[in-house]
Amino acid sequence: MSQKLTILVPAYQDAKALANHSKSLGFLRDLNVRIVWVVSPSPDGTEVIARRIADSAGDLFCLSAKGLYQSWNFGITQVNTPFFAISSIGDTYINDGVLRMLDLLIRHGADICFSPPQAMTGSSSPSVTDWPVHRFRRRLGCFHCNIVPARLLVLLQLQSGLDSLLGSWASIVGRSETLRRNPFPLEYGHHGDTAWCFQSLPRLRCVFYDREVATFKFHCTSSLFTSLQLFKQYRILGHQMLQMYTQTTSQTPSFSYVWRKYFVFLHLLNKGRGKKPHRGWWLSWTNWKYRCLRDFFSTCASFYFFFARFPR
Repeated sequence: MSQKLTILVPAYQDAKALANHSKSLGFLRDLNVRIVWVVSPSPDGTEVIARRIADSAGDLFCLSAKGLYQSWNFGITQVNTPFFAISSIGDTYINDGVLRMLDLLIRHGADICFSPPQAMTGSSSPSVTDWPVHRFRRRLGCFHCNIVPARLLVLLQLQSGLDSLLGSWASIVGRSETLRRNPFPLEYGHHGDTAWCFQSLPRLRCVFYDREVATFKFHCTSSLFTSLQLFKQYRILGHQMLQMYTQTTSQTPSFSYVWRKYFVFLHLLNKGRGKKPHRGWWLSWTNWKYRCLRDFFSTCASFYFFFARFPR
């Protein structure tokens, strides 16, 4: 079973952390899980150290062009097993639950099996418990070890904004052929995995595993987009996903109106929040009003989505 899984390890400018990350993968090597290092040329010589580690551990080493999702897409083309996961430097596996997820994928004939990442204690980084996969964990937990209905996935991704509903790819096991047919888009900066969810979720069979199998480490990244640009891309992607799910926009005029209103107030609320919000920023009358209107249209969207006659 474990020989059907490959763990991709993308790396760039991570020379000091490579040895510890390699050690964390040791128990998976003992279980005959294949490890593939996908490394971009780095100023600190990451590729040299990673090649040395891969050779000594019996892993495969691949040199990739720079770019987060460029390296992910390239790595997936190097996978010769039916299934894979992506363990970026610092995202460590805490148990062998990834093999349980592999079993679920095979049993259900699914494309994706996802789980909530473990929150790292004692870290000054933002908590993953704020991520959609944790916020919606109770609703998703009803489908533990089973296929999650596509309509629920679509609804929750619409409500997740610029965050991916699926969470960290160290806590996801995917079918290699699915990602080769639908690679991560490159035109959305560091939101490529979220854009991929918008573009792909309606077509996917996804299993939810309500157990934590890996940690997630936040990396310092800079977005290529302003808040307004991201908001516009978000609306476009959301409409595309809704169209894909319903087959035609003429079936959902009321929902399209609710959808637009929800994102207008979401954008205004985020704009009022600012990049460095002060404590109690949402208590101002204007922000409180935007918050109430956002939640109102979110609720309307939820009711409309579940009671409208959409194809299942």
